[in-house]
Amino acid sequence: MAGLYGMRTGPLRRVSLTVLLLLAFGVGLVSLRYLSGDPAVVPPSMQASFLANGWIFVMHTIASAIALMVGAAQFLAALRRRWPMVHRWAGRCYVACCAAGAFSAFWIAPDVESGPVATAGFSALAFAWIGVTVVAWRHAVARRVDCHRRWMLRSFALTAAAISLRIQLLVFEALGFDYDQTSALLSFSCWLPNVVLAEMTLWWMRRRGMESEAVPDTVS
Repeated sequence: MAGLYGMRTGPLRRVSLTVLLLLAFGVGLVSLRYLSGDPAVVPPSMQASFLANGWIFVMHTIASAIALMVGAAQFLAALRRRWPMVHRWAGRCYVACCAAGAFSAFWIAPDVESGPVATAGFSALAFAWIGVTVVAWRHAVARRVDCHRRWMLRSFALTAAAISLRIQLLVFEALGFDYDQTSALLSFSCWLPNVVLAEMTLWWMRRRGMESEAVPDTVS
């Protein structure tokens, strides 16, 4: 069975891929509830942003959810081998959803009630997200496949901030802290560790001469 890095793998990588897919689709599918436009489905911490931004808030959550699920599915080596055209069109969908999610985040971030630090953190995430995704797309268009794959891993690390944010929220809530008390920290902690992990993964792959297989080729 091919696993997370597109090669024959052992149990650890199979488990890693399974966990990634479960988290990505779990978070993504739950986020699709915002399609209803019903304020009742919005958590109290996001009510003000939802009411202030309306359909832009909905676009952000839905585009980000689709990007998360499609991006995770791109790690399935069987999809790349057996249905390359589906894989490439899914990659184009991923890039479009990242763009929609990032640009709508720029609109929403100033309405974060928890202060300027949280606004700065989430704005920086949006800027980095669209930036690395565009770089990855440009490498794909130029057929620089290895470069494209490296930058796509960086892009998905930022997309996966949606997972990190929710896990960290649960931890803080279990410790007795609410969102307003932790949002300034969360606006950076939900994505900076992901970036570090992606760079460590790429470094490890380069060391072992496995870089060309490390991450999915999404839109080339």
